[in-house]
Amino acid sequence: DKLEAFLQDAEGASVYAIDTEFHRERSYHPKLGLLQLAWPGRLLLIDPLKTSLKPLRALLESPATALMHAGRQDLEILARTPGAIPRRLFDTQTAARFCGMNSPSLNKTLWKFLKVNPQKGNRMTNWLTRPLTPLQLDYAAADVRHLIPLWEALRVELQSRGRLGWAEEECEQIRLNRGARLSPPEAWRKIKEVRDLHGRALARSAVIADWRERRAEHLNIPPKFVLSDLGVAVLAQNPLKTKKELKGVRGVNSASMSDSTAAKLLDLLTKIHKEKTELPEVSLPPKGPQPGPAAKLAAAWLSQAAADLKLDSSLAASRKDIEDFLGGDPDASLAHGWRYELFGAHILRIGSGEAAVAMDSSGKIVLEERSGRPVPGTQGRKDAFAAAD
Repeated sequence: DKLEAFLQDAEGASVYAIDTEFHRERSYHPKLGLLQLAWPGRLLLIDPLKTSLKPLRALLESPATALMHAGRQDLEILARTPGAIPRRLFDTQTAARFCGMNSPSLNKTLWKFLKVNPQKGNRMTNWLTRPLTPLQLDYAAADVRHLIPLWEALRVELQSRGRLGWAEEECEQIRLNRGARLSPPEAWRKIKEVRDLHGRALARSAVIADWRERRAEHLNIPPKFVLSDLGVAVLAQNPLKTKKELKGVRGVNSASMSDSTAAKLLDLLTKIHKEKTELPEVSLPPKGPQPGPAAKLAAAWLSQAAADLKLDSSLAASRKDIEDFLGGDPDASLAHGWRYELFGAHILRIGSGEAAVAMDSSGKIVLEERSGRPVPGTQGRKDAFAAAD
């Protein structure tokens, strides 16, 4: 009732700041320990162990803009408790990266734009203990206290650079993706150890990963505590019959696997390794042309181009993003929006051989039109020896 009364004061606010403190090291779902909320004239610290967060849904679903700093995991928590995510999001860390900062902490961002230096405590504190100390409460409050003036300063900077639209586009992608887990039948897709498997072995890995995900949620422990990624791949290829064999497999932590879990897993393995067992139809997307050297050249140029633009290069694209794009993936980040405008179109020219990556006299990497004239002595051993002669 108190929370509902406080939130009536927030009605009509165009912007609010929100953050969470949680633990997830030893549980399947993050355990929320505290929620911080601020809007003009008010700052609340809400104890989710004693207070229902359902009244927050109305604020989250209102037209107001939620301000977060590095809010991906906070979005995952809000989607679960209270069961809604903000209708609009502005992530101040993402915005700062468009201003040339590299994965900036909140403290560094506050100092750069507001010359504010909040005294922070130990971020590894236990947020599930009660009562929370004054130092813990001050630490938590600092995470939202200055986000509104920081948002205002970042908007001014982004507008002056012509990048406000880029930042808002990126924040919307963060909001929509919100770090949600893959469903259990799709959990195998995040395991890199199974990417070289084919046919029934790949299908068995999908079944094992599905079982692992459901078992982890049932026990409320991280999936790796049930079975490692490597263990999923190994068991998909090897039929086993005894607990001794199972606990001796590389990737299986025999110390943490209970006898009941081992028995359930052995039953599953016995079933899926039978040739006549029907398995799900799963497949990896076909590998497109391997970009090879083109990706290396493009990565070198992109890093320099991003630095020239005072833009965090890791925000622009990772090496995998470049490889996916050159490999023809239509969903690659470089194929859309501001990334394509700034980098993608030029990277395509590198991949097609229409543009050359070179170094200018100052040592900077630049993109140039191809001359098509090889440097003498660089086209194989025969030419090299001829040039030497």
